Amino acid sequence: MYWKTPNSHRREELSNDPSKGEPKTVLILFEDEPGIEINNVTRTYRRKPAAQGHASPLTTLQELASYKKLAKQSLGTKTIKNVACEGYEIPLREIDQSIGEGTMTIWIDESTHLPVEYALKVYSDGEEREMRFSNFVWNPQLDPELFTTDAPAGFKNTSQESKSVSEQTKRIVEALSFYSKLSGGKYPQVKVVYGDVIRDKLMELAGFEGRDRSEYLEDDNYRLLLESGFGFAMMNEIMRNNPEASYHGLTVTPDDEDKELFRWKLDDGGYQVIYGDLRTVRE
Repeated sequence: MYWKTPNSHRREELSNDPSKGEPKTVLILFEDEPGIEINNVTRTYRRKPAAQGHASPLTTLQELASYKKLAKQSLGTKTIKNVACEGYEIPLREIDQSIGEGTMTIWIDESTHLPVEYALKVYSDGEEREMRFSNFVWNPQLDPELFTTDAPAGFKNTSQESKSVSEQTKRIVEALSFYSKLSGGKYPQVKVVYGDVIRDKLMELAGFEGRDRSEYLEDDNYRLLLESGFGFAMMNEIMRNNPEASYHGLTVTPDDEDKELFRWKLDDGGYQVIYGDLRTVRE
């Protein structure tokens, strides 16, 4: 992963075979212009919209040390690669209320207050999963070519056209309706909709969590759950790319016919609004 101020980001997925000189995939994102996703295995690429909306504070690496005041416990000090570090364990929801259950373990350089190592431990589908980040290098000189979005020669463009506003709205309304039925009249209790977090909550609400996969593949609710995933994924994408998108599921219920549940700005300057009773209006 590479990050360049103010908001240029490059992520590479490396091959397990060291003899292969190129990464399997490359994702380049910007806040103020379109990015690109390149697949060197299939020799394809896709254009990605500017990420102007919400980003989880867990992705702002240079700010992570500031969350030590939220720590559940101090892990003391240790030396990592000749760097004196202090460690903390912090509940993820203390940093981002909309994320799933889990913890962040972080080791911070005592002199620079920047991360040296950190790990995210999350609970999903009844299982504990862990992602570890290490080998940080701060303030290196980066080749500008790392952030070029030129299409690779000979690669096929597989970019998909965006769904129409009416299609997006239909899918989102169906997803919210399904969630409300399973939860007894509530919408996702978050400030920001993350597709994977909502999927895990739906698995729990539908009673699938912890069950063998073969047991629920034939269940109609599982089919509806998968279909609703498209709607929540659209909400996730809108909130990530649209700086004026707002969601109010913490306070708005199906009985609130005149309160805005979800609102986002359209390319033509207007707004699409979904109210608490799932009535939709284009302003």
